[in-house]
Amino acid sequence: MDVFRNKIVLLGSAAAGKSSLCYRFIDRNFRQTIGAAFHTKTVELKAGGLMKLDIWDTAL
Repeated sequence: MDVFRNKIVLLGSAAAGKSSLCYRFIDRNFRQTIGAAFHTKTVELKAGGLMKLDIWDTAL
């Protein structure tokens, strides 16, 4: 099975909800981030194959 890899960077003002969005996507939980955080998640594509996402979560 093909595995595609993408990088996602969440940038924005502090307390804008970037971490909430990220944690809900990764593990359906909420945890506050102070500073920067890095996450990975692999998702199955409807067209077949997998996509590995590298997600950077940081405030400006």
